Amino acid sequence: MLRKVLKYDMKNISSMFSVTYGFFLIFSFMSLIINKISLYTNAVLIHSLSNFFFGIYIFTIVGLFLGCFAFIIIDFYKSFLTDRGFLTFTLPVKLSTLIVSKIINAVIWQVITFFVFFLGIIIRFGLQPLLEIIDIIPTLMQVSKFYGYHDFIIAFVILFGIIIIFSLITNPISFFACMAMGQCISKQKILASIASYVALYFLSQVISIVGIFLFGITATSTKALLLHSTNALLYYLIFICVIQFILCSLYYCATFFSFKKGLNL
Repeated sequence: MLRKVLKYDMKNISSMFSVTYGFFLIFSFMSLIINKISLYTNAVLIHSLSNFFFGIYIFTIVGLFLGCFAFIIIDFYKSFLTDRGFLTFTLPVKLSTLIVSKIINAVIWQVITFFVFFLGIIIRFGLQPLLEIIDIIPTLMQVSKFYGYHDFIIAFVILFGIIIIFSLITNPISFFACMAMGQCISKQKILASIASYVALYFLSQVISIVGIFLFGITATSTKALLLHSTNALLYYLIFICVIQFILCSLYYCATFFSFKKGLNL
């Protein structure tokens, strides 16, 4: 059942994403063409147009990611908190399945958006910057081995990857939880949702700051400072992983029980 619901959720907003992706990739290509033309001419108008298009291109990158979150949030809002919510909650599907489907749907579209972003960057700037970064990686690994930081690099990459995965889940589900709680506690659902998000965001930032101080750098000598810094960084990343897991669980529970116990359509 989860697969069927997920298939419907993805298809439901695929058209909005397709238009956004298409516009971004086309604009990346246009920016490239105008930039190439400007390299072979001294015309002031062409150079001004190239700079203008590059500035707009930066805004399209921001719009790509903002649009991704906006589509995900709007889809959740329409599915659960509008008149369409009556149909959603009358489906012969478990509430947990509906919520998990929305979470997976959000994660998938975020990943696709990142791939489209990198594709647009490759179209605009070419493969050379990416190849230069890839060429540096073996050198960095050799240097880390020489100085005894090979295991640290591997642990850092693994923990950082876990944090990214949790972030892809936490970002949308935090909005879901706020909207679910907002519809329970006020007739002004949108304002209540915004207030809930501000409160939860402030709480998560406080927890992160506390983690920085708990695993802060206190060593004095250069060697001890470097050693303590790497250990503190790993402990802090583990701390972030645990916090992200706890937040994901809390956001999911808040969403589930808000709809289960306090549905107010």
